[in-house]
Order: sequence, then structure tokens, then C-alpha cells
Amino acid sequence: MNDTAIQEGDGYTITGSYSTPWYYNCAGVMYFGGAWITGQGSKITRTFTGLPAHTSVMISFTYVYGDYWYPENYAYLYADGVLIWENMGYKYEYNYTTDCGLYLITTYPGYYFITESVVNYSVSISHSASSITLDWTTSLTCSYFCWFALRNVQISLPCNNANCSICDPADDTKCVTCKPDYYFLGATCYSPCPLRYFASETNCSRKLAFLLFRNYTDSFLLNLVCANNCDTCTGSASNQCTSCSAGYFLYENTCVNTCPLATYSTATECFSKYIDS
Repeated sequence: MNDTAIQEGDGYTITGSYSTPWYYNCAGVMYFGGAWITGQGSKITRTFTGLPAHTSVMISFTYVYGDYWYPENYAYLYADGVLIWENMGYKYEYNYTTDCGLYLITTYPGYYFITESVVNYSVSISHSASSITLDWTTSLTCSYFCWFALRNVQISLPCNNANCSICDPADDTKCVTCKPDYYFLGATCYSPCPLRYFASETNCSRKLAFLLFRNYTDSFLLNLVCANNCDTCTGSASNQCTSCSAGYFLYENTCVNTCPLATYSTATECFSKYIDS
């Protein structure tokens, strides 16, 4: 829902509009609806279709409470005709955000309820249908000098992959970002990284090196992965191993085929025979 999408409608409709076009610039930010557009009796509607199989959905949006909102005035969100969210829109000195409406606090000092409050919301509901219709409306009791507007509407489905924090909206088995201590590779999150990869910030990586042949005329790029005999690692150096290939033992972050003197081996690692006092 960028500025161009807002100006072109992006599938949204308004019933009970007071004027066109259906977008409004509030303090340099474009919103759908706005002053002289969406007020008493107005409703913004959008239907999302083609949702993949799911059991719940999260609706996120940025909402503007514009100009005169009184304590009895509420904002509402309906999903398929069922009320799923409501909030009082009255603004106080501590909760107003900006001043971009028809009435300005510079003209009416101290009248914070005529300012604009811009708030981000997220609402989660149980849902399994392949489409969902959202309606934003209000209990406003005035027309052009009390209004509301929207931006950044997003529909998110829960991940069907336990390691993801955010999934691909088109395929909830594919990760976009990972949970803490997991690392991204392809469309999956790993902990630890797969064999021959190492964790680099938030990704499972291979280090890319530039190699130049002795005659200095040919060169190529080579993917350097974990050092020989390392299965997992934190870097491509031989002393950055975290686990070893079969037949090797991890000793001080290096993979060795025989444990050094004064150590003993378990199935996978070398340990000192001495206990520090």
C-alpha cells in the first residue's frame, strides 16, 4: 500500500464518501481516506482473495484519527461482517501524533482533540477461508471536520515452519526471516547451519574469495566453505569448527583425527584429562 497504490485505490472502496479523490496527504504521508473524504457514516472496504490454507490471520494497519473525535466516538474493524476490533478515538495531550487536518492546534491552542493521532495496530483472529472482507467504519457524529484514514494494511498468515519468524505470504512453509539463533539459507531457517556452511550474522554463508593464478592472467571466484573435516563452523578457517566429519574429533574448535596427549575422546570431541582447580 504505497503512495501510488493509495492514489490508484489498490482494490479499496469507500461508501459514504464526502468527496474525491479518495486519498489525503497528512504531514507529508499519503493515506487512503482523510479530511473531507471519510467521516460520519463512511466505510472503507477491501476484500483479499486467494489466501492459502490457514487457521488464523493477522491484520495490521496504520490508522489516523483526524480532527474532532469525542470520547463517545469509536473506530471499528469488521472481518466478514463480524466486529473484531474497536478503539476510542479521543485524543489527549499525551497521545496526539501530528497536526495535519482542517483544524490546527496552532490556531486553537490546547485543543488536543482536534489534532491527529496516527497509530499502528495488529489484530489476530481465527480464520480459514480463502478470502476475507475487511470494513473500517466509525461511530463519528460529524461529517467533514471529523475523519479517519488508513495506510500500510497487511494480511499475514501464521508460519507453518517452526523456525520462521516471518513466512512468505504465498507459501507459509517458506521463511522470509528467522527466529532468534536461527540462520537463513534459501527459504529455510537452520540452527546450526547445514554441513559445510557457517553462521554469518543472520544467514548461513559461504565465504566468497577471489583467486588469481600464478600467470596473473586468469582468475575466478571460489566458494570457500567450512575447513576440511568440519561439518559446521562459524567461519572458513580451520580453527572455526563447531562439529566434525565422521572419524574426526572437535578439539579447541579444530577437527583432528586423533586427540592430543593429555586428552581423551568421546564420540565427537576431545576433552582434557585434567580438571582445573
